[in-house]
Amino acid sequence: MYNSPMSRGLLLIVFGSIATLTLFIPALLLSPFRGGNYVHAIGRIWARIIVWLTGTEVTLHGSQRMPKGSYIIVSNHQSAFDIPVLQAYLPVQFKWVSKKEAFRYPFIGWAMHLARYVAVERSHLKEAYMGLKVMEKRLKDGYPILIFPEGTRQKEEKVGPFKRGAFVLAKRTGLPLVPVTIRGTKGVIDSFPRVNPGRVRIVIGRPIDPSRFDEKGLRDTTYNIIKEEFERSGVEDEETGIRQANKEPL
Repeated sequence: MYNSPMSRGLLLIVFGSIATLTLFIPALLLSPFRGGNYVHAIGRIWARIIVWLTGTEVTLHGSQRMPKGSYIIVSNHQSAFDIPVLQAYLPVQFKWVSKKEAFRYPFIGWAMHLARYVAVERSHLKEAYMGLKVMEKRLKDGYPILIFPEGTRQKEEKVGPFKRGAFVLAKRTGLPLVPVTIRGTKGVIDSFPRVNPGRVRIVIGRPIDPSRFDEKGLRDTTYNIIKEEFERSGVEDEETGIRQANKEPL
């Protein structure tokens, strides 16, 4: 009964709402301390609950490649479900970079403010520049930041073109880029309230030194690393599915 897409969706609505409302209170109380770190930590608990409620299995590879200090994490973007998965499983305290509208959402958006994440208004050049300055400040304060360089979720199972922002930032600051590839989130909550459990794979790549490239070369190199890993993960998922199907009794 509880394994159907609609019943899982109902569980997510009911218990996800309870978790959101319950965890928002300590997040609000702890928000003045440690630059929003406690809010991010509470957000990780919330995200773990959300992922668990969907019945999704997540595997993480390459966590030992995360450097110390501040750096720029860039990830491909397949689904809204990328956000709780990365929040739950990336093993570092980081700051999200997100569109300004997301900060207006009740509770979740308010928590993003409290955690001192970075709001970006892409359609206005002046505000986009101000967002870039805030990113530089968060990096200077010692925090990694996470950017989706595609700018939006992809409608198809592919990695879309990368925009310049993350790579301009890397060249301005000289800080390393860490490529992250995520696959398997598409379809989990995309037809909400129907929820389809999935198998999600996160692969953290080796840090990239921006001094080795010009801006375009840095963007192309990062894109190729993520695209190749995304395609490789797809092949491995397909082979795993075939092996599991062959093990099923007739």
